[in-house]
Amino acid sequence: MNKKRIFILGAGFSKQVGMPLASELPDLLLKRFQQNNIQDMLEWYKSLKRRIHWIGDNSINIEQVFDLAHYDIMAWRMKQQQGQKSLKISKASIKVEEISDWLNWMERDLAHIIWDKQSKAMPQLQKIMNFSENLRIYDVILTFNYDTLLEISLTKKSKKWHYGFNLENGHGVTILKMHGSINWKIANRGETNSSNGLLFRKDDLNVIKCDGSKPNEPGDKHELALITDAEVDNFIIQNSTIWKDINCVGIAGLGAHKQLHLLPGSWKVWSNAMKALEETDELYIVGFSLSPFDSMVHLNFAGAMLNRNEEGNLPKKIILIDPNACDLKPKYQSVFGHKTPITVYQHKAEEIDWYQLLNSQET
Repeated sequence: MNKKRIFILGAGFSKQVGMPLASELPDLLLKRFQQNNIQDMLEWYKSLKRRIHWIGDNSINIEQVFDLAHYDIMAWRMKQQQGQKSLKISKASIKVEEISDWLNWMERDLAHIIWDKQSKAMPQLQKIMNFSENLRIYDVILTFNYDTLLEISLTKKSKKWHYGFNLENGHGVTILKMHGSINWKIANRGETNSSNGLLFRKDDLNVIKCDGSKPNEPGDKHELALITDAEVDNFIIQNSTIWKDINCVGIAGLGAHKQLHLLPGSWKVWSNAMKALEETDELYIVGFSLSPFDSMVHLNFAGAMLNRNEEGNLPKKIILIDPNACDLKPKYQSVFGHKTPITVYQHKAEEIDWYQLLNSQET
């Protein structure tokens, strides 16, 4: 009998080939502002960093920066309420716009950085292939990484894979990109078709609101398309230099409150993931820290496990692989259930013998 297996991959999985962790992204995303000597932004970030250190966080990750930056924006908006002097109001308004713009530019630069790092990681792809060559056609991957190294490695191994959308052929390993992918684009509705990469388009439901108008939702205007490898480089460069709301890279962005609802097909990805979690026999978690900025994950994964617990059908095996696995175990027990056995491997991804791990206990 073939066991149903899920692999949850975080930044620690791609780190083995040089992809950046969340803690390494702030410095990378500050380069645009340093090169252009944008002092106002650099001074604001320095102030934010000092406050983060003061409250006891010695390492700063990009999710934390984006999360706490919104509280600075909120503070300036609160200042707009105080006093009637136009100078104070103007200064507050400017700061709100400035911080918002800085965050938007960093989100745009994220795609460029991921693509640049992925290109440099290609000579080390064998490390990823050591994992992918042990995957079976019915395995499910839940990945929070934007890079496409896993997809490339599977293709090189002549293994079929798909993203779990109905418009694909649906054969092979299922790769669910929970926060989007560097090779996806949000396009105008009707711009793409099955011959040029259409992944997801909302069905025409002809829903009418009470006033007789149609709802103005992101899915009514946009669709999700695949960008070919040859197109990705130019598309990302254009996206990072030209400010557009559409035809942008299909990634959810940064911070605790990622705008997943703006990514066409995002619920298809998440619903597929929840279904897989409710059915899996074995779960392997690699380099995913389940940080406090992943509340969407906490809530939805817990829901899937809660249903299984009520049915007396918790997963038979959960393997947690991370250099800090022992420290992370209590977090996972809080989500996956204290009755669920979790085995820890306190190792980096590249230190794992995947063949031995995935085949030594086959029945």
